[in-house]
Amino acid sequence: METIYILSRKVNVDDKVGHINGRDYGGVHYSFSFMCPSNDIRLHGLTFFGPQYAVPFSGGSVSYFAQIRMDKEVPRARTWSDYLWGIWTGTVPHTSILDGFYMSESVWKVTVKEEDAKNPITIMLGKRVELPAGEWIHIRFQLDGPPTERLKKEDKNRTTIWHPESKLMFHTLIGSGQLKDIHFSVI
Repeated sequence: METIYILSRKVNVDDKVGHINGRDYGGVHYSFSFMCPSNDIRLHGLTFFGPQYAVPFSGGSVSYFAQIRMDKEVPRARTWSDYLWGIWTGTVPHTSILDGFYMSESVWKVTVKEEDAKNPITIMLGKRVELPAGEWIHIRFQLDGPPTERLKKEDKNRTTIWHPESKLMFHTLIGSGQLKDIHFSVI
């Protein structure tokens, strides 16, 4: 049987609060990029922070719509010289280069009951996404609904995360503070 691990982006995993001030993330795509340089892994799911403590629950629950898309490359930042060359030649440089998808955009509806308000929102992917060692994955997501908690600054700005149970090191790019955990297995 395949062992599923949880890679937490939080430094102190026993700290139950993401951030005291919640934030409404609706209407905008946010992102997070990571890779495992030493092993192939299989991505099973993502965990987002749940409702911010002050969210009013009308009818005993609140709903979120999550849109998730996974690209095979991290967007490449353009330089000023690329921009100036584009102006001079009349070609507009693209803001990112993406050569394909691990998973095209999918949408989930998640309902959180008032008694589960302190629990995070976990979305298990219908399709397991296999990630080759050393290859970046760029996760874009939009979570529409009431304000949610988020990572503290020291958690959000980490660029390496050691996972002791799987004995794997992950490299990350600074991304959204709303994505809390990544569910994965080692291939």
